[in-house]
Amino acid sequence: MFAGVLPTFQVFLKKLQHEKPLVHLLHVEMVALVRELLSKFMKPGAIPLSIKEILRINVRSTDLQLSNKRLCVGRFGFSAMNKARVEKKIWVGNLYDSLREGYMKSAEFLLKNLPFDNNIITSLSALTPSLIQCDSVCGAFMTLGKALPNVIRPEALGQLEEEVRAYQIDDDLVLLANIYVEEDSRVDVDWWSRVAFLKNTERGVRYPTLIKLVKALLSIFTGPLVEGSFNLMDDILEADRCRMIVETYENLAIIKSTMKARNWTASTMLIDQPLRPSCLSSYQNYQLHLQKKKKSEQALKKKRMGEAIRMRNFDRRL
Repeated sequence: MFAGVLPTFQVFLKKLQHEKPLVHLLHVEMVALVRELLSKFMKPGAIPLSIKEILRINVRSTDLQLSNKRLCVGRFGFSAMNKARVEKKIWVGNLYDSLREGYMKSAEFLLKNLPFDNNIITSLSALTPSLIQCDSVCGAFMTLGKALPNVIRPEALGQLEEEVRAYQIDDDLVLLANIYVEEDSRVDVDWWSRVAFLKNTERGVRYPTLIKLVKALLSIFTGPLVEGSFNLMDDILEADRCRMIVETYENLAIIKSTMKARNWTASTMLIDQPLRPSCLSSYQNYQLHLQKKKKSEQALKKKRMGEAIRMRNFDRRL
């Protein structure tokens, strides 16, 4: 059951462990995480969209919860639990009670500890291109500007407000926001860099104060993971988080454990007969990895070239 429920949290963590700036999505992703967790033991109609309403929910109210039959037991425990319930195993009821209690405690912990009401995190959502015409965007940028007096001086807040209002009704940007795809783009390169290059006949850069603030905000990072080294047996090997295949990991584990047992270093180790197969296998796998990486880079280059041509054609139409 644990393995079936764990992806709920893994998806949230991995989504933010990325090289590109994702701080503008942090609040949205936190809300999505809590709503997904609540959906595992609460009725869909009892889960509000607004985080303010979610925070007022009593997660222990039995009137809002699903029956044992509809309680989420994870993909791996679904068949086994259905069979046990039909066969009326005596332990089924206790297991459902424990699972429900685990869900409630997890929900209470997240609702208490995640910074849903943090005004800065909420305001960072204003960096999202699709929200360009949202009523709260101007107030959000003003909040962020006031929070960073070393970036936006108090006397420049009026200029910031004017630029944000102009940004929200900029026809060029409104059209561009309609074709911006968050999953395939970088908010810094594919959106704000374009905003920064927009010109104004009077003062050159169209939104100088806004861009100054945005540059500071985009320097806030949520990832990637910073790990000094891998523990020998504690690596997490998953396709979307590590490119090391299991065979390579096994070979490296053998090499590292042998070096540790014999008190060798990289400069003193001897590749003897027991180690030779592992070393050769690791080398071959690395060569295959380089070949795949080269093909992937060529495909990405071709894709970016197509996107550049599409954007150039779009700019010409403007």
